[in-house]
Amino acid sequence: MVARMHSSREEVPFLNLRHARWAVGVLKLVIAVVGEESLVGLIVRQARCELVSVLRDEQENEIKPHECN
Repeated sequence: MVARMHSSREEVPFLNLRHARWAVGVLKLVIAVVGEESLVGLIVRQARCELVSVLRDEQENEIKPHECN
């Protein structure tokens, strides 16, 4: 088996924040459809909470220009 090599040297981020925010919105819609109190709703709410937590952590870790001075 041969490992694939990326043609560019640019590092791909592990977490795409735009996709994560999109997923949070989609999961909110899924919860509305299946119901918050259903088993599926509980599982989807947990997944949504995990993504929201990761997004909060990423926002806290961002370096803002005024913090670099």
